[in-house]
Amino acid sequence: MKNTQQQFRKTKNNSSLAQRWNNEYLNGDWEYLDDNSEFARYALIASYCEKLKPHGAILDAGCGEGLLYTHLKSSPLYHGIDISSTAIDIARKNYGNHFSCEDINQFRSHNKFDVLVLNEVLYYLNPDRVLTQLRHALNTDALVIISIFQLDDDIQGMSCEQRESSLLKIISKYLHIDLVSTINMQSDIHKCNQNDDSIKKWKIYFSTLKSSVCEVADDNETINSSR
Repeated sequence: MKNTQQQFRKTKNNSSLAQRWNNEYLNGDWEYLDDNSEFARYALIASYCEKLKPHGAILDAGCGEGLLYTHLKSSPLYHGIDISSTAIDIARKNYGNHFSCEDINQFRSHNKFDVLVLNEVLYYLNPDRVLTQLRHALNTDALVIISIFQLDDDIQGMSCEQRESSLLKIISKYLHIDLVSTINMQSDIHKCNQNDDSIKKWKIYFSTLKSSVCEVADDNETINSSR
């Protein structure tokens, strides 16, 4: 599976990070995300967006080629951002001007969003920095959806459980985790071994901002507006 080897790689700066992602999208490394084996994850995230925040404004941070947008049945106030200009060009060509090429770590918006989607994103970045930055763009009652791919092999000396535990420890500083959904997708029905690579596993966390985080964000905005 391609993204097994692509997880948790360190990049020296944003320029080289953007170039790396551009190259991978140009090479078609992420085309498999449009396969049927990935459908359930996108469909579940989209359905919860519309169920829990009907007509809410959605920020899809790390949107790639904009596949989540295709699963949203209504015409929501949707905005997707990604550091890859190649991915954003593809998204705009296919789905219109709902996308912009931006670094998540530097994203600022005059608009407030009701839903933040971090779909297979946080383990490529510094979760502390991402959540600190993006909270300024969210309404206080915003829904935060985080999808985490479940890898069975060790990466950088950490098991799947250790990586998830480390990530959740950081997330819990900012969010109340209200619901956890697990998805198992088997791409080959003739294989029954539960440890087989044909089975893809995700955990999707549905969360809300902690009140203390909202208060800090509001205080910072007040200070910035008074300057």
